[in-house]
Amino acid sequence: MNDDKADFGELRNDGSEWGQEPAGARVSEIEKVIRNLWSEILDIDGIAPHDDFLDLGGNSVQAMQIISRMNLEFDVEIPLHVLFDGVTPADLALAIGENADHDSDGM
Repeated sequence: MNDDKADFGELRNDGSEWGQEPAGARVSEIEKVIRNLWSEILDIDGIAPHDDFLDLGGNSVQAMQIISRMNLEFDVEIPLHVLFDGVTPADLALAIGENADHDSDGM
């Protein structure tokens, strides 16, 4: 994986809560975009930060749509299996936000 891409291998998938919410407006905006995207594709209002894709009734076709749109929106390479590993919008936003912060530090 390129250095400019988020590392999704380390995302939390054990269903436990994060010790604290992601800090910073950047992560919050990313999470909002992710939640809106999930809401649109899953046709569910009110996606919460710690909702699980499968618990929401997501299927493989919807997973491909979500991953494709997220990869384009955030210029990342998220593997499809991530959505089936219990990753939440909050987890994804944190990983994408940390990658963006790392990229901006290098400029």
